[in-house]
This record gives sequence, C-alpha cells and structure tokens, in this order.
Amino acid sequence: MVCALLAFTLMGPAAQTADRPGKAGGPLRGSNIYLPYALFLHSPALPSASLPKGALEAGIHLYLTNDFHSYKRTVNTGEDEYYRISDFENIRVEVLLHYQWTARTSFAALVRTTHFYGGFLDSLIEDFHQLFGFNNAGREHFDTNQVYINMANYNGMDISAEGPVNALGDTDLWVKYAIPVSRADTAVWAGIKAPTGAFSGSNIVSSGYPDAALQYTADIPLHRLLNTYLQAGVTFPFNSLFSAGENAPTPFLHGLIAFEYMPAGPLSSCTYLAQLNVKTSVLSGSIEHWLFDTDRLSLPQTNLLFGLVYRKDSFRWQLYFEEDFLTNQGADITVGLQVSRVFE
Repeated sequence: MVCALLAFTLMGPAAQTADRPGKAGGPLRGSNIYLPYALFLHSPALPSASLPKGALEAGIHLYLTNDFHSYKRTVNTGEDEYYRISDFENIRVEVLLHYQWTARTSFAALVRTTHFYGGFLDSLIEDFHQLFGFNNAGREHFDTNQVYINMANYNGMDISAEGPVNALGDTDLWVKYAIPVSRADTAVWAGIKAPTGAFSGSNIVSSGYPDAALQYTADIPLHRLLNTYLQAGVTFPFNSLFSAGENAPTPFLHGLIAFEYMPAGPLSSCTYLAQLNVKTSVLSGSIEHWLFDTDRLSLPQTNLLFGLVYRKDSFRWQLYFEEDFLTNQGADITVGLQVSRVFE
C-alpha cells in the first residue's frame, strides 16, 4: 500500500493548481478514541507539508465520545439475553506541539488526559434512534449513563472497567522528514509511544508498554478546488517483548484517505473534508458481531469523518464528526474540536 501511494504521488496530479481559492486545511486531525485502538500508537493525521523553518505549532483538541456495543445470545428458555461490551462516555483533552527543526525535519508530541464517565447523551441517542426507526443496538436493555467495559480477548490483555476513570494518557512522539515532489507534498514518519498512562493503573487508559510506528503520507492537489490526502503506516506494539509473550497484541496497519473541497467565493474561508480512517485488527476474541458471522475484533476499523477547517492568519480551527458505520470497530460517535496556532 505504501509503495502504491509513493508511485501515485511521484506521477503527480494531472491538474494544475494555480489560482487556488483558499488555504488547504486537511487532513482531519484526531486520535482514535475507540478501545482497544486507543491503547496503541497510530497516525496523528498531520499534513505532509512542512511548516516554515523554526516555526512551532501549538494546539489543543477536545473530543466528546459516546460508545455502546452489545450482543445477544439465545438461552435455553428461548429468550434473548443481552451482554454489554462497552458502555461509556469519554472526554479527552489533547495537546499538540509540532516544531519545524530544519526545512524538512520536524518533531511532534501529543500529550493527553482522558475521562471516562456515565455522560448525558444516552437518552438523546435512544430518542434519535426511535424517531427515525433505527436499530437501538440493545441500549434499551440497560440503564443509561453508566461506565461498563469488558473486552474479552485472546491476546492476554484485560480491558475492563465498571466505573469512572480519570487519568493522564500515553504520550506520542513523532519525527517527520518531508519529501516534496512535483505538485505535491509527501513525508515519511517514525513514531514511538511512551506509556505515561500506565501510571494511572487503568487498563483502559494504557497498554502499559511502548509502541513504535512507521508511516508514509502524501498531500496531493487534484484540482484548484480539490485536494486529497493519503496516509498508510504500521504500528508495532512492544507488549510481547516485555511480557515474555503473555501480552501479545498484533501489529496493525493504519491509513486514511481524505478529500478536501476548497470553495471559491463567500465560502472560501472554510474547507470541507470527508475522510475514511481504516485500521486492521490488533486484538482477537470471542465478541460476536451483530451482522457478520465472525469475531468482531478480527474485523478492520472503518470510520467515516466529516468536518470543516477554518484558517485565518496563524490560526487553524477544526470541527469534525466521526462515526463507525460498518464493522463496529469504532466508537458510536465522536465529536472533535481543535484549535492550533503557528508561532514563527
């Protein structure tokens, strides 16, 4: 996949990109809130293009997530019994620092706090489902505004909670080397996760071990009004190395494809993005999928994001909505709001 991206990028887009109406803002930046992926290192979704040499970008990102997953089994009496997998609301606050050291080399750090609590959206979501006739996924069988997590798996990782959790999360560190090519920006990245969240003692905040990752990214203008962003990488959890193989998540691929519309005229102050985030499986287990006859954890993650970016002077504002739409390997819904500023 990385080779395909590289080949496509080096060919260059067919359209000329002169007289573009606004500043590119993509891709949609954001961390993965869904357990178990939230325990591991994955792409920060930063652009390939370099900042001005010596510039520092500082930003803060606020996420609100509501997640509920359950499955049902028919017992001997012929009745259906429902079992919860995850039921929580989460607020995450994330700080980004991105420093452009040389014309091509930059360093990025992401530090976060995370808060699992009962929340307030459960009743609103159930009413919304009822209004439009959507499947409620078993929400109606459990009390609202609770924290319950029980992700049984075959990888030796206990991911469970039965009450609120507030803690510092893990810290992500990245180095990027930009490789501009004809009419496009590309970059290679290397990252490592420091398991700072392990100090909380919670197994839903941190895996307790470091990870390493490599990725390739490309920002490609397709038309004066349209950009595309492609990213592909792989994460290597170090759990097996430090736990004598007892704790063994699988290395996984992560990638995204995004399209950005840059309108002319009165709407040119914002750009509008649609993005697909994809990840292969990191854990396996005995969690039944509601549609596919397979272990749910073995399916890839396929999350859709829709958002907008507003850029003015040195500031960048971003708002997006993220939804798991197919495999149940993502949180039900996440809203992300970010503001950042570049200091030169």
